[in-house]
Amino acid sequence: MKKLLLYVTLLLFLSLSCAKKVEQGYSGEQGGTLIVGLLDEPSSLLPLYPSMEGQSPIVTKLFEPLHKIGEDGKVKPDLATSWVYSEDLKSITYSIRPDAKWWDGKPITADDIVYTYNLMKNPKTGYPGVYSLRYIDNVEKIDEHRVRFTFKGVYADELLNSNIYPLPVHKIKNEKDIKTSLFNYEPIGDGPFKLDKWDRGNRIELIANPDYYLGRPPLNRVVYWFAPSIDALLDEVKLGHIDIAPNLPPGNYKDIKGYKKIITPGNSYTYIGWNLRNPLFKNKKIRKALTEAINRRNIIKTVLNGYGEVSSGPIVPSNWAYDGNLKPIPYNPVEAKKILVSLGWKDRNRDGYLDKKRKTFTFTLIVDESDPLRTLVAHIIAKDLKKIGIKVKVKPLAATDFINKLFKRKFGAYILGWTVSNELDPTPIWSSKGIYNFVGYHNSEIDELIENGILSLDRKRGKTIWERFQEKIVNDIPYTFLYVPQSITLLKSDVEGYNKDDKRKLSDYIDYCWIPKNKRVAIDYAKLGEHYKSLFVVQAKKAKKRKVKAPAPVVRKKKVSTEKILETALMKKSSESTPKKSAVSKKTTVPLPVVEEVTTIKEDPKVKKTVMPNYPDAAKVVGAKGRVYIQVTVGTNGKVIKAKILKSFGNPACDAEALRAAKLWQFEPGTINGEPAVMTSVIPFNFPPY
Repeated sequence: MKKLLLYVTLLLFLSLSCAKKVEQGYSGEQGGTLIVGLLDEPSSLLPLYPSMEGQSPIVTKLFEPLHKIGEDGKVKPDLATSWVYSEDLKSITYSIRPDAKWWDGKPITADDIVYTYNLMKNPKTGYPGVYSLRYIDNVEKIDEHRVRFTFKGVYADELLNSNIYPLPVHKIKNEKDIKTSLFNYEPIGDGPFKLDKWDRGNRIELIANPDYYLGRPPLNRVVYWFAPSIDALLDEVKLGHIDIAPNLPPGNYKDIKGYKKIITPGNSYTYIGWNLRNPLFKNKKIRKALTEAINRRNIIKTVLNGYGEVSSGPIVPSNWAYDGNLKPIPYNPVEAKKILVSLGWKDRNRDGYLDKKRKTFTFTLIVDESDPLRTLVAHIIAKDLKKIGIKVKVKPLAATDFINKLFKRKFGAYILGWTVSNELDPTPIWSSKGIYNFVGYHNSEIDELIENGILSLDRKRGKTIWERFQEKIVNDIPYTFLYVPQSITLLKSDVEGYNKDDKRKLSDYIDYCWIPKNKRVAIDYAKLGEHYKSLFVVQAKKAKKRKVKAPAPVVRKKKVSTEKILETALMKKSSESTPKKSAVSKKTTVPLPVVEEVTTIKEDPKVKKTVMPNYPDAAKVVGAKGRVYIQVTVGTNGKVIKAKILKSFGNPACDAEALRAAKLWQFEPGTINGEPAVMTSVIPFNFPPY
């Protein structure tokens, strides 16, 4: 019977093991410029170096992967026309489009894929996603348009793990260090749009690629403007200058007119982790009472402005494995108080707090101080618990101290969040030996469910396994699941191409958007953000007259969240474990790293103030045109302390002017573990300046 079940499973898997290209060309009126407002500027335009927030939506328009997610939420061919699994399911052979070309006209071949894979695996490259390649044994060229990925064993996510963004080997094979290569700033890609201009600290402009395999996209140009703050971005939205503002955090968007508000289900959850080694929290009834006493809907209403939903477990509603039958523990402070009283906790000394054996029910709730939203949530939770007689001390900590407390288990409870990807592997968090199992949760059934879920080749069976996984954790209450925040995208009503039934984020299929000719408005995108600054100039004049301190433009420095630090550190830890003959090894847990090593996280300098070079008379006379790259060293105060020419186009006057301008730039300093550090950055200057 077991052999029969295995045979049926393999047949089902093989029936889904190959895919053919379904062409879906563009429609809509050609022409026009689309302006996209973003809060984050990429430090590189290569898919090798995504930020902690994930792959930049700009990069995904410059480069194509082997396959991508379609509008129905399922994997569909892209650069690869098809793929076929081997009979033993230990390899996938991809067939590459014979008509696929790089922007310079060179064909895309299997050599590009093999070279890129080896580059990703090379430790010198510093590819942060190397962890996802740990079960790939080999990548080999079969012929010019076929490449085979061979795996160390059979597991569910072979297709996802082998999906890479190839780079042009003919352009980068002679690069000594891809991390410092100018190819990061002037790439040759294969996507629907080509890089036209990059004005560091301001905007990136893309133009339509006429040789793209689906044909020329409708838009002539897409301008990505990098707003210095959410306030500056919303100011331009209210003026009608921004066409799309994607992936905004929860906030107040009630007074935005002329825009559609697209709500995207979140892929992360925020929770309270209880230290199960602490005698206060060993009893599951206590954890249930604490959960019942917290008004999570009120948190969503007051802190998230309603843009969220109560979390019911360790897998979010947007994920394929989510169990829709699970219900969150309801808010019921009366029942919570009854549970505590039944366990002997009473207010014996009439001070408003419960006590037992002369000990008050009190604990410390730690939170990352760089996250003001979660700090506010912590204080709201403290007030809720005070109502039933529990004394909570909220203790905000610097990110490094916060992480150290988690690893050393020196906390009562903490607030954190986790992102849940479609490639489900909760081993680091929920396995009994998981490196991020900070609460000390041990359950052999959960360990077995995780392994079986990862190895399941059949999604129907896999969903059953993951549903049991969720049910068991929710029943054991090692966490109090708080909320799943939603993401907001503002879309100008004039823009066509949005499909409310599309499972993807709008930024993923922005190349399908277009603007009707009669609704196109000419915007001077070089002046984006000037109106917001001018508001403070007026206020400064008024303040000067009144001899009071003038308000300054709000520039909200975006801090990297603690979970992003931990997730990035985990991705950098390439596991050497090998799967069994037909399954992934049980020892998939990454060894516990040294805390200091986990927290060595670098953030590049962010542009704060730009100075454009003049166009020298000597260059005007000869009509000199080109781009000069200047490498600057940014000090801990954000000022340039050194500058040198990285690449010149051969005009000394332009070189000198670029150096002069670069030395006047100002940055938010780069950081290591949240502390300012001396770092380098590269500034491209165009001549004539634009």
